[in-house]
Amino acid sequence: MASNYLDHSDLEVPAGALNLRLTNNFDERYSNIYPSTNFKDANLVAKYPDFTYKILKDTILRKFGIQNISLGNGTEDLIIRINSIIKEKGLKVSVLTPIFYRVIETLDCPNVSVIHEKESIDSLRLNSDSELVWLTNPNLFSGNTYSKKSLLSLFKRYPEKRFIVDEAGMFMIRDWHELSVLNNSSKKSNFLVLSSFSKAYGLAGLRCGFATGNGDMIDDLNIRGLTFPINSIAQEFLFSVLEKDHFIEEIREKVQKNKIELTKLLSKYNQIEIKCTKTNCLFFRHRDGKTFFNKLVKSGIVGLYIEGDLPEKDKDYIRLTINSSDRMQRILLLRLKEALGENL
Repeated sequence: MASNYLDHSDLEVPAGALNLRLTNNFDERYSNIYPSTNFKDANLVAKYPDFTYKILKDTILRKFGIQNISLGNGTEDLIIRINSIIKEKGLKVSVLTPIFYRVIETLDCPNVSVIHEKESIDSLRLNSDSELVWLTNPNLFSGNTYSKKSLLSLFKRYPEKRFIVDEAGMFMIRDWHELSVLNNSSKKSNFLVLSSFSKAYGLAGLRCGFATGNGDMIDDLNIRGLTFPINSIAQEFLFSVLEKDHFIEEIREKVQKNKIELTKLLSKYNQIEIKCTKTNCLFFRHRDGKTFFNKLVKSGIVGLYIEGDLPEKDKDYIRLTINSSDRMQRILLLRLKEALGENL
């Protein structure tokens, strides 16, 4: 899944359609935890951000109990900077696919080998000449997740290699601590973890993420610096939402509750096969494949159709991002029933 799935210009999308193609969360209640709009915000717009990010870095370091950090305008900024460093150093890279298309797109060099994702990371065998390995957990294109134990075992099996684990979708998972290697990272680790505040924390429009782990890689990232600074408003919003642990946990719980409700609806139909995942997305295959996907689009539901150079077991799934919003859930249920031909 290396093509630009953000571009759906090929689809005739009706006005008012639900865009469930991306994996960020929407909830009207985020407005209750964002900083209030007042004269202070006008001052934030008019001033340059703190380019040292000292307070922001210290806040994130304490919050997640990590040793080091490099900030980015979302994980996409970190991906671009990491791959620029890789190309400059001429490193040989293996990429475990499917993966976010920008990883492949910005690694446009001859030293890249692609490996299809395995259901079990324990059975993964890496090229002996690979120096660095890209992978994603949870995988928002296959729905698969790897356990913390399996990943740490993989890193231990290949101590000479460096690993980059894109955990951009991790904070949306209810039991994310059981899967994430974030708290196992250190300056001496042979792996780097990428994390994002775009999804569970509701900051997709402001762009903020971070990397932590291998000391040399963090140093390289910090020497290169951010492509664009994290603006003052983004920093202010981030300080606010990082204090709201209980609310973020409510978001995770509500997403799972909504996902269960939608799963129950779809499971009534023999022509539908549902994949069980821990992600904030619902993966299902319909007997009519892309024809049914296009029917959903006409009904005002824009999801992602999983296709391309993938194993058969992972192809032809429709991915719908589940949100914690009650209003969006009601609309989605009604439109799904319409597409499925239920009498309303």
